[in-house]
Amino acid sequence: DINIIPDMATVKLKGVTDCEIDSVLGNVNDIKYEIETENGIKTVTVYGKSAHSAGPQNGINAATALLMLLAKIGGPDSIFEKIAKIGRAIFVAKENRRSMFRQWGAYR
Repeated sequence: DINIIPDMATVKLKGVTDCEIDSVLGNVNDIKYEIETENGIKTVTVYGKSAHSAGPQNGINAATALLMLLAKIGGPDSIFEKIAKIGRAIFVAKENRRSMFRQWGAYR
């Protein structure tokens, strides 16, 4: 069980241009990224800010940014888009739970 928000994530891609990568990651706030190309394979590394999962608002999830990239370049039917939708649903559910606990005075 790992309870962290990762500060770095890397993926290797083939058949994707730097412009396609930039068009997605360039619109993600508070991250930095680099693209390296070797033998037609692009290595994309995203840097965020690590945090414990008890305080995710203190971090910037590098893996989420890469998931956004994979969802975008894979299209609406890609497995990555489906995972991204599940991730958004989980986030909304957690925020709703926190709001409920705040109303009861049990969550600070």
